Amino acid sequence: MNEQRLTDQDKFQVFQGVMDKMYESFESVPVRDFAEFSAGVFNWLEEYCKPQSLRTMVHGVLREQNYTP
Repeated sequence: MNEQRLTDQDKFQVFQGVMDKMYESFESVPVRDFAEFSAGVFNWLEEYCKPQSLRTMVHGVLREQNYTP
């Protein structure tokens, strides 16, 4: 079995890519008042933090950074 190991720097770049995407999507959460912000955070969590959404995002980041499993 040919196992490719990622360096700590590679792992950090993937993590940074995922966090950048999460931050970009969180920018859409309204912040006019606490009630609107709270509702927006829950909506954001439901949309962007479900396993399938996170999996798709990570795969996209890996593709952008030219990693292959």
